[in-house]
Amino acid sequence: MEDTQYQIDLLTAINERLMNSEHVYKLACEFSGAAYIYFDLKNEHRIEMFGEWNKLVGENLTRQPYDENYLISFVCDEDQKKVRDFLNSFPSINDSLSASIEFTSKKSKKCISARRIFFKDNNGKFIEKLISVEDITQIKKKSEELEYYAYYDVLTSLYNRNHFFTVLRDLLEKASKENTSVELMLVDIDNFKKINDSLGLVYGDELVQSLALFIKSLSTDKIKVGRYGSDVFAIAIFDPCGKNCSDMIFKTIRDRVKKPFILTNKAEVTISVSAGVCEYPGCGHDALELIKNAEIVLYASKQHEKGSISYFSDEILKVYQEEIVLENKLNDAILNNELSVYFQPQYDANTGALRGAEALIRWLDENENVVYRPLDFIPLAEKNGTIIEIGNFVFREVFKSIHEWKVKYRANYIISINVSAIQLERSDFIDNLQKLIDYYEVDPGLIELEITESVLINDFDTMIETLRILSQLGIRVSLDDFGTGFSSLSYLRELPITTLKIDKSFIDDICINNKTASITGSVVDMVKKLDLETVAEGVEHKEQLDCLKDMGCDLIQGFLLSKPVKKSEFEKIIIRQMP
Repeated sequence: MEDTQYQIDLLTAINERLMNSEHVYKLACEFSGAAYIYFDLKNEHRIEMFGEWNKLVGENLTRQPYDENYLISFVCDEDQKKVRDFLNSFPSINDSLSASIEFTSKKSKKCISARRIFFKDNNGKFIEKLISVEDITQIKKKSEELEYYAYYDVLTSLYNRNHFFTVLRDLLEKASKENTSVELMLVDIDNFKKINDSLGLVYGDELVQSLALFIKSLSTDKIKVGRYGSDVFAIAIFDPCGKNCSDMIFKTIRDRVKKPFILTNKAEVTISVSAGVCEYPGCGHDALELIKNAEIVLYASKQHEKGSISYFSDEILKVYQEEIVLENKLNDAILNNELSVYFQPQYDANTGALRGAEALIRWLDENENVVYRPLDFIPLAEKNGTIIEIGNFVFREVFKSIHEWKVKYRANYIISINVSAIQLERSDFIDNLQKLIDYYEVDPGLIELEITESVLINDFDTMIETLRILSQLGIRVSLDDFGTGFSSLSYLRELPITTLKIDKSFIDDICINNKTASITGSVVDMVKKLDLETVAEGVEHKEQLDCLKDMGCDLIQGFLLSKPVKKSEFEKIIIRQMP
């Protein structure tokens, strides 16, 4: 009796272990997400099916008799032979024991992966085979997406920058073998930042997409296009000739952009584009050099005339290299405090009293010799952004000087400071200016900001609002170089300015050219009626001074009375003005 109970307990324990093993085995199959076919090759080809067949084919084939034909019926017709061969073939002596294939299911069109592995005994005879079958549709989809992102730009569907480089390199290799050429053209949307700021990022992207779609339509077997930058497109032309050359393609693009792009917000946007072209092998020996030179030419094209196309030349390269040298020197000059502020006095035309001075930036060596003229480095500073740092330096030096002169001489002279559009467009410009005024305890009325007419071109309304705020703070505003830009009497009445400067080009022949004299006199009369001061700059001869006095010009600035001088020299002028 006890033996019988022992046998029962033993069988119960074995059954529980088997059930636990079965549970673990089931969990493993479910966790893997795969379906399996097991072939016992040593035991009369016993075959078992288990795993997630229901998820794979929509039927529960687990523990069902193996039916090869029925199983293959779930496979699309064109893949059935491949799957049947995979199920029945054996590896040769030198083949790997494992193998895999991919195929498509018939109804659901899923992408299926089947993997196979054989097992041998000690004698090298095949004894077992296991096949796992798994739905890899999502994995395949993600893989294809990653592959797409590796080659194509998400926004425009053009080749991305990296892949375009590869395509260009392949074209150059082909051109070298076939003894022909390749043109590379970079096309850039002019003033895109301002367009993007006015439209907003979403519609800015839509504009880029619209242009990209048109440029993509120009691609052929010999013309490859890609997106090189946010608003820059790259076009490589193999064996350029006839219509398939940079000049004709650019004309096609330029003709298109003359017509407005209609965005989803109903806005109609007209743009212009500039282009720079380099040709292999003349302008570069490899893809990297060709792209670098095309960037240089594009930059030169935009500087020369927006909406135009330029071609690589030694002169363009020379100018660019010189600019790079100058840029590096300028950065060093800022870092090493090599810039200084000079002051050119302004005098009352009638009384000769000192009104103040214009603060001028100078780049001098240790012997006070000119290193570079402002005309040479200020435009570069405006392009590369260092004008902000230079401008801040001038403000600090001027405010500090005004404070010192007030303490030392009880002097209150108006100092004019040139500011660029880049400075005025910064959101923190007014706040930073106010902080300096407070720190140095400067009367805002002694500060006069000089702007040129070009400041008003980009965003007239915003700039007017900025100038009004400055005026409300008590800061004076002077319009410099009047008559040399897009002068308009209609906007002159809207500007919150206190002073108008007559450009030197009018002063030069004011005494010998009746038309110039008439225009200058009319300007002075008009400005007086607007209750503004007039400053004549560039006065070099006494005859010019006398003419300006007769016209009623208020203030005089020029070499006749004083060249720009350093701070210590200007202090001597202040002392001479003291009673």
